[in-house]
Amino acid sequence: MNLRTLGDMNKKMKVTTANNKVVQYKQQGNIAFQLFVKSQSQGLQLDMKKLMTYPLTPVPYSIGTADGFLAKTEKSKSFQYLTKECEDAPVPSAESTLVVYDGNAYFYYLNEIPANFSLICNKIFGMMSTTTDAVFSTDMYTPNSVKSMERERRGCSEKLIVKGASTKKPPDWKQFLTNDDNKTQFINLLCKTWSNHSYANKLLGRKVIIICEGAAYQLTSEDGQSTAKMEIETLCSSQEETDSRVVLYCMYGKDKGYEYIRIKSPDSDVFFILLHYALTLPNVVILFDTGTGNKQRLINITELAEGYTQNHFTALMCLHAYTRCDTTSAFKGIGKIKPLKTLQKTPKFAAVLCRLGETWDITEDLLDELEEFTCAIYGRARVHKVNELRYIRIQELCAKEDQPHPSKNVDLGSLPPCIRSLEQHVRRVNYQVGIWKRAHIAEPDIPDVKVDHGWEVKDGKLEPLWYTGDVLPQELIDIAGEPLQSHDDVDSDDSETLYQLTDVLDQFSVQSSGESTDSDLD
Repeated sequence: MNLRTLGDMNKKMKVTTANNKVVQYKQQGNIAFQLFVKSQSQGLQLDMKKLMTYPLTPVPYSIGTADGFLAKTEKSKSFQYLTKECEDAPVPSAESTLVVYDGNAYFYYLNEIPANFSLICNKIFGMMSTTTDAVFSTDMYTPNSVKSMERERRGCSEKLIVKGASTKKPPDWKQFLTNDDNKTQFINLLCKTWSNHSYANKLLGRKVIIICEGAAYQLTSEDGQSTAKMEIETLCSSQEETDSRVVLYCMYGKDKGYEYIRIKSPDSDVFFILLHYALTLPNVVILFDTGTGNKQRLINITELAEGYTQNHFTALMCLHAYTRCDTTSAFKGIGKIKPLKTLQKTPKFAAVLCRLGETWDITEDLLDELEEFTCAIYGRARVHKVNELRYIRIQELCAKEDQPHPSKNVDLGSLPPCIRSLEQHVRRVNYQVGIWKRAHIAEPDIPDVKVDHGWEVKDGKLEPLWYTGDVLPQELIDIAGEPLQSHDDVDSDDSETLYQLTDVLDQFSVQSSGESTDSDLD
């Protein structure tokens, strides 16, 4: 068996030379700069400024990884920054509170897995409060979802057939959860099991609503002997995730007369969505319960929102998506705090960010203003164009009289994305924010993600559309097609050449594709 190396997993793409020769161009370090140097030695006077207008690699290192995934950063940093001065709220009385549980997170919290699914269902039920009314919310899994790439990153196990409650536990619980079909089976089994009369004594005197594939079922018992199950149509929703359904739960709880809605979730996306909607939910207190053990926080969202405008919280939600959520990229090396401080320092960008998600289209003037904001988060507020900033940065990093030093390891991830890559990032952000801004609608009209929203389908899977147009100037593509030393992984077909420089160290690729981990569960 031949094991794939990290380099084998790097993205590749085919480009065509001027004489119609097909070249397989691989995501590998600073090949573009090596080609540029070679072009200079052949007497070609390719302008470095022009070079910086191109992506240079199949996946832009500034917003993606070498194997084609969205770049990550620790999402919760912005939540920690904004709430560091907040005191935890007191726990409200059970009878006045509706508790919303992020069910999928609780699946991952489970440890010491019981022997069969009946016991697993019972253990998860026992993780909820025994005295408060509750909504146990679970996600839906749809083909070509924008969330599917994040799930793919975490791995995917084989589908197991869960025949019923007596089915034995899987050998590896967390591996079991990496398969969407497995989770769907389990969620349906939870709904069926909790509806049994054997749960009547646990339901006596309280209401538990379980969300199963978008439908909502209220479970109750009046006598502790029999269980009643009733569908709640007002909570049925096509919104795919708990993140974008929490607002519906808050609206429902408010209408039912609860004084407090307490949302228990580890996902900072939920925090920013609740902030955005806080001012639209009067006469009810919204609490965000996150973390475990000594890191648990209970944040009073309603109190936090007092004294601020709607635009303030909308801008924060949009900024969260712009700098990394599960369906959008981080900017490598920028993180979450720099953009927050940039927004605080330059309030004019709040109005710009607030425009995201208002419509499903990106106007030219919005892209221009977000381009200026992007330059600002890279610390160059006086520069308004990312291509210009790329040129300035590359000169600072490795240029001498417009000639790059090929011996220097230039981390392409330290440059902002070129405008063509940034545009697709903006489209992905706009799509996600558009969904969040419609979280109060049970059946929102959401367009096909594959059409002008920064995504495309390749080999049956939804992937980011990193940019449109050529990856390199035509002059460098032509040089890439020149014969080089053969390699084992070169396609045997003479019409294709895999361009790899034997003297480019793999350490550069590793350096450029590094990423930090994300602490949020979802």
